[in-house]
Amino acid sequence: MIFIWLVAGCAVVVTAFFIPSKSGDIWQSVDAAGIAAAVYLLALAGFTTRKPFPLRSRALALIAVVLCLAAMTFSWKSLEGHSRWEREQNRRIVSDFARGSAYAEIQPEMLNVLKLYHHQTPKTAETIGDFFRRMYPSVTPGSGFSRELRSEDPGQDIPPVSSKIYMYVPVISDSEVVIVAQHSQAIGRDEKFKNFNGLLTHGKVQGRWTLTRKGVRYESEN
Repeated sequence: MIFIWLVAGCAVVVTAFFIPSKSGDIWQSVDAAGIAAAVYLLALAGFTTRKPFPLRSRALALIAVVLCLAAMTFSWKSLEGHSRWEREQNRRIVSDFARGSAYAEIQPEMLNVLKLYHHQTPKTAETIGDFFRRMYPSVTPGSGFSRELRSEDPGQDIPPVSSKIYMYVPVISDSEVVIVAQHSQAIGRDEKFKNFNGLLTHGKVQGRWTLTRKGVRYESEN
């Protein structure tokens, strides 16, 4: 009989663990397995303390089991809370690193175009778009390209994220140039955010640079 109880308990807990597996959240599976295990242990305690055990002994045994289960529940919920907090902090660190890396990659180049524009001779009279096209002859309005992110200090304790950003240039005109850059993996502030490339990705870190004769405007979009 005990063997049957052990087999049944294992089957119930394992089945409960895999029921919410499609959600992608491991803690939902742990919670489901924990609830199943608690019900199983209460049933097992009731079975093992059945008659001829006196009623008082059965009550004390069940109270002890309930207290142990309560302590275990408190412990694993505390661990779950800490795990979720740590995951969120890591996500923020990765997102900040991705934004900073993209900014350090794109901002100087946009400022360089602006510098060339303002240092041209009056007779030249080239536009912002002309200087950008000169620096990026293969880039056309609506096109995109990717670039590897560079770390200034390889020895830094930086979270392991993808080292690639995708850049899209929706506008190249005489008066302005717009670059939209999104990270290939780092998740931004809103996981449901629709990225510039639409159907391919959602929720990734994304920023927008707008270059005009007055300067460079940066917007962190996600």
